[in-house]
Amino acid sequence: MNKPPNTDELIAQMQADETEGAIKLSPREWAKLRKVTPQLVYYWIRSGKIETETCICGRNVIDVEKADEYNANRKSILDSAKKSAEQA
Repeated sequence: MNKPPNTDELIAQMQADETEGAIKLSPREWAKLRKVTPQLVYYWIRSGKIETETCICGRNVIDVEKADEYNANRKSILDSAKKSAEQA
C-alpha cells in the first residue's frame, strides 16, 4: 500500500513542476532547484561568472541553460581536483 506524500514533499514537487521548463529564473529559485546556496549564486553573479538580465516585471533573472552549464563545468573541475588530490 502506497503512502500519500507528505505536504512538504508535495509542495516541493509542485514548485519543481512549475519551473521545469523555465528559460529564466531568479537566482534564488534556480539555487533552490539545483540544491546550491543562493549566496553562492549571488557570488557568481558579482564575480561575472553568471550574467543577469532584467525581466519585464523588473526582477533580475538568470538564463537557466547558461547557469546550468557553468555549474556543470564547476563540478567537473572540483571532481578532477579531488581525484588528483586523492592520488597524491
